[in-house]
Parts: sequence; C-alpha cells; structure tokens
Amino acid sequence: MDDARFSITSDSGFQRNMGYKVETGDGFATVTLDLAEHHMNRANMLHGGALMSLFDAALGYASAASVRKEGYGGLVTVSITTNFLKPVTSGSVRVEAQRIGGGRKLIFASGEAYDAAGELFATCSGTFRRFTQPPRHDPVEG
Repeated sequence: MDDARFSITSDSGFQRNMGYKVETGDGFATVTLDLAEHHMNRANMLHGGALMSLFDAALGYASAASVRKEGYGGLVTVSITTNFLKPVTSGSVRVEAQRIGGGRKLIFASGEAYDAAGELFATCSGTFRRFTQPPRHDPVEG
C-alpha cells in the first residue's frame, strides 16, 4: 500500500488533466469539478464521457476507500451504468458516491451527480474488481 502507483491519496495524471477534486471516507467519496471549455461537448453541455469519468473516479474511490485496511492492491472497473437526467451547461458539478455492497473480489457502488444549484442531473451504478496484490504491469513513464 505504500507504493504511490496504487495510492488513493495522491492525484493521478488523469485527475490533474480533468481538474477534479476528491474527498474520501470509509465507503464514500465526493468528486467536484469546476466546468471549463474542455469538459463540454459541441452543444456546450457537459460531455457525457467527462461525466462518466467523474462517476468512475468517485465510485472507484468509494470502493477503494472501503477496502484499504483489508489490503489494497488496486481496483479496476468491471462495469458502469449511467443515467443522464438533464444537461448541465455551466458552473460546477458534484458527484457523491458510496459503496453499497460486495464481497472479497467484487464491490458494488452507486452515485449521484448534482449541478451548482444542487439539482440531481445524473445517477450511476458500478461494479469494481479488487486486487489484494498490485496487478502486474509496466508503469507509464511520465
């Protein structure tokens, strides 16, 4: 767990590029993002892929934070389903996620996305696979 490549307390390159902030607790996480031009689609609405990235991060952090003390070696997304309820065109967004169940290897989480006015605009559910040993890979040079 001391290996920075698998730390859930340090920013990833993707997080720095997207510009979101993370707060975690035992089994929950909040991801916030101030919208910028590079987060928008051609219709000047928050891009669906950008929102799914925020959900993936928030649900993943909530899942990982709940298993750190049990031996955390990494976590990958198995599946993620997002329901888009209305568009967001400006301001900030907040994604709140929580672990809702799971076992030794699979973890289930759900999340909600809120606009700057505090209105729900999307929901999500996801399944994540937990590793007790880090997956074997070649680290990306950066």
